[in-house]
Amino acid sequence: MPIQPDSKRDGSINPMEMAGLGMEIAAPIILGAWVSSTWNLGPWPVITGLFLGIVGAVAHVLVFLKRQQRAEILRRQPKHYDT
Repeated sequence: MPIQPDSKRDGSINPMEMAGLGMEIAAPIILGAWVSSTWNLGPWPVITGLFLGIVGAVAHVLVFLKRQQRAEILRRQPKHYDT
């Protein structure tokens, strides 16, 4: 069965998605810094936020790469024209 194209996801790079990737890393760190300063917990909330941000960003990059791969497969498939 051929892979069906997804009209909303053509594999192109979306600048807002890339900006969101940076926010995925920064937001947990900022939240960790706020928790650390509010409850005086030392560096552990910041380190936890860093770890969670990196895990989230890696997961997002993997989804992005899978979408790119799907788009490349669709581009390489021969076109079938009805005549």
